[in-house]
Amino acid sequence: MDRFEYSKPDNNDTIICQHSNVTLYNADYKTSFHRGEIILTSTQLYWTKGDVSLSLQLRYIVFIEAVVTETLFGSKTKIILIHLLPPDNQINGLEANASCVGEYIKLDFKDKIPDGFLDLFQTTVREKKWCVTNMSRQIRTGIGGIERKIYEKQKASDVSITEAFKDLDRLMVTAKDMVMLSRNISERIKEKQGVISDDETVRFKAYLLGLGVDDPVTRSSFTDSNIYYNTLCKEISKIIHVTLEEVGGTMTLPEVYCRVNRARGLDLLSPEDLMAACSLMNNDKTLPVKLKQFDSGVLALQSSSCNENIVLEKTVEAIKKNGSLSAQELSTSIGLPVILAKEYLLNTEKNGKSCRDESIEGLRFYLNKFTENYV
Repeated sequence: MDRFEYSKPDNNDTIICQHSNVTLYNADYKTSFHRGEIILTSTQLYWTKGDVSLSLQLRYIVFIEAVVTETLFGSKTKIILIHLLPPDNQINGLEANASCVGEYIKLDFKDKIPDGFLDLFQTTVREKKWCVTNMSRQIRTGIGGIERKIYEKQKASDVSITEAFKDLDRLMVTAKDMVMLSRNISERIKEKQGVISDDETVRFKAYLLGLGVDDPVTRSSFTDSNIYYNTLCKEISKIIHVTLEEVGGTMTLPEVYCRVNRARGLDLLSPEDLMAACSLMNNDKTLPVKLKQFDSGVLALQSSSCNENIVLEKTVEAIKKNGSLSAQELSTSIGLPVILAKEYLLNTEKNGKSCRDESIEGLRFYLNKFTENYV
């Protein structure tokens, strides 16, 4: 209550709204200012009753919220909770004794909070129409200072999020235009095969795929789920085939999921649709990609041209070169995910090429010298 001062509304004040039967609380303590009238202007909040008139400058308000409390008789009363900044020396507030110092006040309405009052109150505080020259002063101590910093961070975050969603909306509109443009250019390429070389055609399509604006397979285009999954299976194989060759022929499904959705742009796949489509790959022998399940249950896509014997030999050579290897070390040396590196090492053990050593330092693999001849 020490932020309040005794003053009456000025004739020049623009009254935004006013309501009667309001009691003031200092924190959780009920004051003697009972069932008066509040008047909200662009710069002040007034409480008046008879000859008594108090005012609170809106610049002290950090944020406002509505709170529902339950009485002893089960009825619910709504109040407005107003969090405040610490007082300064610019006003002659009410006497700052133990009964009036608090970091927040309450407005207790006799019946209920008037419709629209909370929104109107919050909007008025946000607009900050008052003229305060020391607004740049930073309060660094006390609960009020913490609340002030939290409020400013929340406000900055709200602005950033709003701008981000505006940018996303513009991106979606642009992406749709790009899809239409790619279709039109593709049709023109087909019509002018004699003018545009095959090499240029391939390069152009590669650019489109890299931009993620190629025409993806969507569920809405199919009435039969089986046809949808079979078509999606071929699209995934086409997208991931070249990448598989670059990473050694095998890629885990989480990696595949990220790569495919990156290429599809805004038409993202769900994990369930990806899994259902990949499970059909082994049924079509013409596809250059197949689904492989390791003994541990790890699922991955593997190039049909991938020779597991060669992978086994390379893993054994890596163990021989380093003396021993953990999954993390093999992953770092050959540039594979740790989970795949572990599967490769387990495969060498399965084929009798290595032996494991489990200790508090982890799992390591050594060459199996009982099955090999060494000098």
